[in-house]
Amino acid sequence: MGTWLGRFREQMEPLVEAERRRQRRVRAKRRGRPQLPLVTGYVIGDDSTQAKRKGQKMEGLGRHHSTTEGKRIVSHSLVQGLYVLLGRRCPLAPQLYRQRSVCQAEGVAFQSKIDLMETLILDFEPVAGSQTHVLLDAWYGAKRLWQAARRRGFLITTGLKANRSLQLADPSVPAGWRWQKLSAYAAGLTEADYHLETWPSQTEPRQVYVHTLQTRVRKLYRCQVIIVRESLDAPLSEVRYFGSSDLTADRQQLLLHLSTRWDVETCFADVKQELGLDQYQVMSATAIVRFWTLVMAAYLF
Repeated sequence: MGTWLGRFREQMEPLVEAERRRQRRVRAKRRGRPQLPLVTGYVIGDDSTQAKRKGQKMEGLGRHHSTTEGKRIVSHSLVQGLYVLLGRRCPLAPQLYRQRSVCQAEGVAFQSKIDLMETLILDFEPVAGSQTHVLLDAWYGAKRLWQAARRRGFLITTGLKANRSLQLADPSVPAGWRWQKLSAYAAGLTEADYHLETWPSQTEPRQVYVHTLQTRVRKLYRCQVIIVRESLDAPLSEVRYFGSSDLTADRQQLLLHLSTRWDVETCFADVKQELGLDQYQVMSATAIVRFWTLVMAAYLF
């Protein structure tokens, strides 16, 4: 796998440098220090359930939630990263997540999904000359992963659950601020607090309503909180919440970050439907990860 990542970096470095030169040519001349050209590569992390209903003796089997079926099923859980840069995709090393009880039964050390994603972030080597931005869903909106990204000098954008709290100015209390649940904050917003923006999409760009606020989220850091609604008439239960460490991005740039995360979902769909990612009968955990690695190599090429 290190071979294909090295090959990808060699291929992309001249393209990144060409893009930086293009940005230098077209930037407007103005007083002061010129803005540095910026090429962003996204490291997108997620997990995927590989159904194994008839599996009995395979290593690593557990009961994991299936989004498709809406319940827990007998399956393997793949933790995967995808590197997206200038329209090109490069899968990272697949990792097998095993529940604590499964690890105890099989005599291996337990690693949570947060542990596995932290390792992915800390070990990742970007293409020279690019800035790295980590994209994760709300399941991975943990402080440890934000810390890992900050330690590497990466930006990070994750989903936020509705019960997370944000810091709001409040002169009526001694501290001058208070915590409020995201759901309660969204309930207090008016139509005038939202801006109509275009959600980027390769197929069908659509209009969404967006509210942003720069503040601190409890157990995270200061970030831009993004609240997205498909319709102002939709119930609050359908509101989506995100946090981004990119404090300088405008609303459209933030939406570009959010929409790019969908590339990993497309990757999972492609490797399952076209390359049979979940169609294996091997028994050992090592063989399973090797099979996933071969599939990801085929996807890359």
